[in-house]
Parts: sequence; C-alpha cells; structure tokens
Amino acid sequence: LRTTTAQFGELNRNKLEAYGTYNKTIKDHSFSVMAGYSYQKDKNQSMEATVTGASSDKVPTLTAGPNKKDAKSDFTEDVTIGYFGRLSYDFQKKYLFSATFREDASSRFATGNQWGFFPGASVGWVMSDESFMDKQETMQSGYMTLMANIQQMPNTMELQELSRLLCLI
Repeated sequence: LRTTTAQFGELNRNKLEAYGTYNKTIKDHSFSVMAGYSYQKDKNQSMEATVTGASSDKVPTLTAGPNKKDAKSDFTEDVTIGYFGRLSYDFQKKYLFSATFREDASSRFATGNQWGFFPGASVGWVMSDESFMDKQETMQSGYMTLMANIQQMPNTMELQELSRLLCLI
C-alpha cells in the first residue's frame, strides 16, 4: 500500500517597535533619555495528515488514499509586549552613569506571572582623560576606561532579542 503525507504550516507575525531619544548638554554635564515600546503577535497554524492505500504514486494527494492513517493540527497565538528605557549621564565625558529598565510581558507565561521587570545600571570612568595619566608613556596615544555593570535578564529568546536592541541604541 502506498503512503501519502501532506503538510501545511503558516506563521503570521505582526511586530511594532518604536523608541525616541532626547539629548541635552549643559556645560560639562550631558544627559540622554531614551524610551520605547515593543509589541509582537504571532499566529502559528500547522496541519499534517497521512493516508495509505493509494493505487499510484502519480497522484500525491490525500484523496488518493482510502485509508486515513494519521492526522494532527496545531494552532498557537502568542503576544509579547514591552516597555524599555535608558537614562545616561556623564560629567566632562569621563565620569559615566547609565540606568536601563525593561518591563516585558508574554502570553506564554502563567496568568499572574506574565510581567517581568528587568533593571540594569552601569558606571564608567575614562581614566585616560585624567591629568595624572598625561605622564604615562603607555597612554600617550591610547584610551583606557574602567566600566562595571549589572543587569537582570529574562529567560525567553524574544525578550533577549529586545535586550540586544537596548545595547545597540
């Protein structure tokens, strides 16, 4: 008996990402504020069916086989939304501070646990711009920065992609 299998899958994705930035410098102080919103909705549907008993391989359709062997289908709908932002400050371009936040939600998580808040902060010091580094031969044409940061990360791939977006902006 000849076997025929048919499969179908379709993913429909709607995605919106928007952000805005404001920068201000007052004498030796520089400020930057960025805020944004992200929305993604995925609809995924699939179907697979198998029949046996086809009289010929020349007609590869499900109707060619009288014996229905297996059939399965799946439909999922997931929504991910998030708000994110960053505040940056520097003094004389050598003392640096940045704070970030993301608040994300996913329909994949259980009701009551769909939202997560993910803060982050970093500080930096451009040591090569300090006057005591002027006399260092190794720093005459170099750039030296000391940085430290801490950030809480989510555990889903889509939310990690958003984290990378924050790092690029």
